[in-house]
Amino acid sequence: MAEDPARTDTEGSGNTRPPAAPSPPEAPAAASAPAEPAAPPAPTARGLAHGARRLRERHARLSGANKLALYGLVCAALAYLTPLGQSLYSTLFPERAIALIVDPGNSPCLSSFVLTPGNEQLKNVIWSSDRRQVGRWESDGRIVHSGDAQIAVTVRGNVDKAAVIRDISLTVVGRSRPVAGEFVRGGGCGAEDDPEYLVVDLDTLPLNRAVPVSYLQHSPQQKAAKAAAAELGKPISLPKQVTTDGIYSFFLTGRSQKYDTRWVATVTWWDGEEDHVERIDNSGKPFRVSGRAR
Repeated sequence: MAEDPARTDTEGSGNTRPPAAPSPPEAPAAASAPAEPAAPPAPTARGLAHGARRLRERHARLSGANKLALYGLVCAALAYLTPLGQSLYSTLFPERAIALIVDPGNSPCLSSFVLTPGNEQLKNVIWSSDRRQVGRWESDGRIVHSGDAQIAVTVRGNVDKAAVIRDISLTVVGRSRPVAGEFVRGGGCGAEDDPEYLVVDLDTLPLNRAVPVSYLQHSPQQKAAKAAAAELGKPISLPKQVTTDGIYSFFLTGRSQKYDTRWVATVTWWDGEEDHVERIDNSGKPFRVSGRAR
């Protein structure tokens, strides 16, 4: 008879031992974890210096207007973060008590022009062109104010505080020989309001020296200019108070018979605490007026 596999070592002992439990299957090998990405190399001093140099180069290439816009954005962000930022923003970009609006007189209604050589064809279209197009021709030097340049200036009250216009000065910043070319006479379109006038004979003024309106209105050298202003309307009278939302308009007319003259003006005004000086020019460039070449 076959031996019972359940029985153990001693015959007839009556003890039995269960069969050994089977060994559990081996667990599969754990999958290897993905490797951690390598950390980016720490920036070196040379790399930081290169980056700083590139930022400086980009900053240097910005125009003055773009730099101011950038500084304004940075200061505006700081103003929301810290009290110091708010103070810095208020210092750099204070609320202005006045706003200046300058119309450089690029209208055939107000001005006569010299068409510089090669631009004679503009004679047929200048009267039907809008002021912006005439302004572009003037800015590009294709036309030049002839005899006089009549600049319309509007001072508007900007905040809840009155301002006082204390002075207006003119400065001749360049002279050369009169511009040669074809003359186109303007004028005769009428006026829409009754501003004040200041007419100045620029040929009598020194170079690169601001001349205040108080001198211009009493100088014997400006006698003819003063008479011309009186024919146009009321002469400029200062000081002038500009209240909130108030308007003060005046015309500056620079005349030149002997030269190709470049000039700018300034307005000095007081906000109740301190004086401010605002430049009046042709979109960042001097105004230009030329006598007629002989």
